[in-house]
Amino acid sequence: MRVDWRLANGEVDYKKKFKEPYHLKLVPFVADVPQMKFIGIDGHGNPNEENGKYQGAVETLYVLSYAIKMMPNSGNTPTDYFEYVVPPPVKLQQRKSRILTLQKQGL
Repeated sequence: MRVDWRLANGEVDYKKKFKEPYHLKLVPFVADVPQMKFIGIDGHGNPNEENGKYQGAVETLYVLSYAIKMMPNSGNTPTDYFEYVVPPPVKLQQRKSRILTLQKQGL
């Protein structure tokens, strides 16, 4: 039986498995995201700045994610590796109230 968040080839699709963080609403909400490993870059910058730090960080995230995704092709499979679809980027935004929000606008 095929689970709806796995593709026919067995890859995990995070947008389908964890809908709350990837299908954002226009109003604030609390999303329950289970503990998992992920790649992140801590910093700040203007996403609209051409060749800026923010754009460089997003590029780095994609390079790392696709490098990990392709590792089994080189015969070097990380421990606990599974096939996955590289999800779209989201950013955690911390406000002065110390509440984190996920945003995908402007990415």
